[in-house]
Amino acid sequence: MVDQFRKEAELLYKQLPYENNELYKRYQMKFDLPEYTEEEFKEGEEWKSYLKRLEEELGLKFDVVVHNGIALHKLSEVSPNIRKMEADGKSELEKIMKRLHNEPDKFVAYTCSKSRLVIDIREDGNRTYNILFINTSKSLPVVFNITASGGAKLTVNELFVAEGKEPIVSGCVQNIDVGDASYAELNMLHLEGKESDVFTVLEGNVGAEGKMATNLINAGGNRIRYRSSIDANGNGGKVQTNNIIIGFDAQRIDIAEKTKNINEGTESLSDTRAIMMGNSAAVIKGFSKIEKGARRSVSRINERGVVNGNDAYIYLIPDMSIDESDVVATHAGAAAPIDKDEVFYMQSRGIDEDTARFLIMAGFLSGSIGRISSDWIKSLSYSAITERIRGKGFGIPKAVNISDLWINGARR
Repeated sequence: MVDQFRKEAELLYKQLPYENNELYKRYQMKFDLPEYTEEEFKEGEEWKSYLKRLEEELGLKFDVVVHNGIALHKLSEVSPNIRKMEADGKSELEKIMKRLHNEPDKFVAYTCSKSRLVIDIREDGNRTYNILFINTSKSLPVVFNITASGGAKLTVNELFVAEGKEPIVSGCVQNIDVGDASYAELNMLHLEGKESDVFTVLEGNVGAEGKMATNLINAGGNRIRYRSSIDANGNGGKVQTNNIIIGFDAQRIDIAEKTKNINEGTESLSDTRAIMMGNSAAVIKGFSKIEKGARRSVSRINERGVVNGNDAYIYLIPDMSIDESDVVATHAGAAAPIDKDEVFYMQSRGIDEDTARFLIMAGFLSGSIGRISSDWIKSLSYSAITERIRGKGFGIPKAVNISDLWINGARR
């Protein structure tokens, strides 16, 4: 049965375009996904030394390591709640394939056909999981299934790293279900190297009075593609998405989010902040739909960008579809170079131009960083972003202490 699913997914992958939405087809990024053979994947021991170095440098412990998309290593006492699905995740592949037929996506089809790992987290308590994705050579995409139920308060922190001179594809499909009166926060920090093509597809559903928060921090990789689709399905369900994008070198970044208000009193709040430098380029597409019957709902899309350099650019494309009248709905997008008057004012107070530009860019992202609840994700994100702004390029920074740093943003 699983082989049948994979063959079907392989056929879909070959047939599907990179972008199905007619509005966004001209704003897309393409990159070739590799064809692998079974013989190319051998589990080695290099992840152990890599893990030891990271834990020493960052001063934290991981609960789980996923290596090259083919091996799951559980390291802590909380990890029994994280497991590899039996029978190659047959039930989850069935669920994904049904969604894939409803909303076709080339990268989901690729993941269904290639993935060896279907990882399952089911939580009904108060837990935090730290997960490290290491890609040291050729890698396969991973399917991740996360369920928070029974009033759970779940936080999943994900760090994606990849180093090496050979091209690497770092891919992940994540399905998140937040039950009634439950909470889940997903923090995704991407610090892949220059030879990495990165893609993530996230699908979520929020029940009555439930809440889902996602924080995406992109500070690595060569070409980046992110797609998310989250439904506020139950009455009073809330969705909050927070995207922090730093473009440098020659990166190409393609971000598209979709939220849907389905029932009464639901909220969907989307905020994206991006800084583009060097000759990097980004397309940010946010779409929100309020369905008929979703009375007293709130939906907001806010996209902001700063361009630092003559060769960088960014497209911001917020969009909405509203089928109900008794709602609050707003969308906005704006991008601009660094304000010369602000730089001049800071220079008049004795700050040199480079420092002034750094402070403006770091301050621009401070509110977004402040929304992250995890201290180490917040710390490492700030450290990575400041290193990118200062032109230090790719790599994994050492975590910094930001306890004395003023960050404008309340925790969720």
